[in-house]
Amino acid sequence: MAEEKSSLNVSGQEQIKDMTPPPPVEPTKKVAPAPGPGKLRSIAKLLKDSWGIFTGLWAKYLLFVLIIIAIALGLGVIAALILIGGVILVKTSWIIALVLILIGGLLAIYLGLALGLGVNRFIYTHIEGSPEGYGQSLSYGFKNSLAFFLVSVLSAIIIISAPAVAAVISGVMFSFTGVNVGTIVIAAILVVPSVILAVYLGVMLSYVSQNFIIEGNRGITAIKRSWELVKGSFWSVLIRILLLGLISLAIQMLNQGFDNTIYIILAVMAYMLQFIYSLFAVAYNYFIYKDLAK
Repeated sequence: MAEEKSSLNVSGQEQIKDMTPPPPVEPTKKVAPAPGPGKLRSIAKLLKDSWGIFTGLWAKYLLFVLIIIAIALGLGVIAALILIGGVILVKTSWIIALVLILIGGLLAIYLGLALGLGVNRFIYTHIEGSPEGYGQSLSYGFKNSLAFFLVSVLSAIIIISAPAVAAVISGVMFSFTGVNVGTIVIAAILVVPSVILAVYLGVMLSYVSQNFIIEGNRGITAIKRSWELVKGSFWSVLIRILLLGLISLAIQMLNQGFDNTIYIILAVMAYMLQFIYSLFAVAYNYFIYKDLAK
């Protein structure tokens, strides 16, 4: 009997326990939604931030430019000697001459890509707060210049493919039918949309190089990544690219005016403006890319 009574007590306690209401659940806290990806900073802030990078980095950048000039002069002399040797040997052996000219040209292209890549890498790492040294950035440029060349060529082919096809079709058409009102209209119908398409593709692939350097993507992956980033922000990106282009055009016009004058101080100012723009433009495009990649 005692055992039965004990079992009844336990069973009753379990039933009471089952009937006990669960503890109240705390209401879920409302979290403010995160800002949407690809939200670009205002143009005023973009200009201000880019100028801030110039004022904080110009001295190191200037020293880097001087180092690059020295390297370019040394290797440029070698490339020029190879080219000159090729030209001299044209009369004796055109095959050797052609090989030397190709080697000199490829060396010049490789040098330009490697140094440019190293400069951008140097600037990006300093903006991101993990600065690389001059040697480290140059090493990166020389090691990755071939991969960068390939992705740049691929991007260029994608951008100019439509206008190139339109130009070829128009040329073939003119050669067979001659130039008249009808062929001009047809050519315009082909060329104008192809140019618009090229502009669109150029904007969509504007940040392949930044993706290559910052995120380390290569080839098609870098191209797809640039497309994904710009998609949905095309007009905002286009406006910012046009603004930078206008700044560049204004500086070039000033440079032309300075070159035609005898005043040395104005010529110095022209080079200073070009120097300022080169660093400012890299920072400008960096901030657009980082905003898109949020």
